[in-house]
Amino acid sequence: MTGMIPARAAKLTVALLAAIAAVAVTAGTASAGTTRTLFEAEYGTSFGTVHCVGHRQVNEAKYASKGWLTAYRDIEQCHSLTGKFTGLTGGERANAFPGLPEWDSDYNNEKATWFEYKVSRSDETFKIIAYYAG
Repeated sequence: MTGMIPARAAKLTVALLAAIAAVAVTAGTASAGTTRTLFEAEYGTSFGTVHCVGHRQVNEAKYASKGWLTAYRDIEQCHSLTGKFTGLTGGERANAFPGLPEWDSDYNNEKATWFEYKVSRSDETFKIIAYYAG
């Protein structure tokens, strides 16, 4: 049987080619969508000690077509570890914390080009969306 590939080798070759095709398709669709990287942080602030969980989103296409301010943004939910916040008010929404006019990313310490936060009615959590130049 000269020149013939054994059946098992042929099946392995087909399986390998299928796996490569699946990876190529996944990589192509991932680049077209939003990539997300999860992160956590815990630290003290002038309004209390917080634990934050968030994700960095990157999407060049949304930046261009959907009105994002930049192609990079963080969305975080921060919870007070010390009860109600000091100096923040339940339901408050703003783009500068009292005494803290800038926001540095909890993902990589980059300074935000713009951010907005909203404090929960209980005054014990806030959500922040921050945009970065990247």
